[in-house]
Amino acid sequence: MSSIILSIAVMIAVVYAALARLKSGKALVSVSSISYILPSWMFTTFFGVEMLLLSPVLFEKLPEVWKFLGFICMLGLWAVAASPYFRTEATTLHNIGGFGFCIVAQIIVGIINPILLFGWMPVVVYILSGLLKKKKRSDITFWAEATAYIILIISLWE
Repeated sequence: MSSIILSIAVMIAVVYAALARLKSGKALVSVSSISYILPSWMFTTFFGVEMLLLSPVLFEKLPEVWKFLGFICMLGLWAVAASPYFRTEATTLHNIGGFGFCIVAQIIVGIINPILLFGWMPVVVYILSGLLKKKKRSDITFWAEATAYIILIISLWE
């Protein structure tokens, strides 16, 4: 059952990002930047639905002693959903939620399947290649957020 739930979560995320990419016509700077491309209600709904889909799988997969991390992870998504326009007074709530989700998600990955943390290597290479070429990449945040999400999903898969 968790595979079905995770498949739905991934499909929603891919469609959501693709819609934003098509509408903007350029690479996404971050997942949060989508709130300025698509209507804010879609942003809040997207994160709310992702939270509802991921929660049961997180709580099922985490060992009893670590289940509180699933709650913290979901609070991070809730904070992001509650503050779609991050370039306003909601910046602090949005950033705490976003960073909190990504960091705690990777702690969860480290508990469930630490080898998956090597999935960060392509992002590190991408960042380093940009630094070596002295080329400023505007989409690093998007790829870091996507990597955190993808690695979490893979770790939760049955």
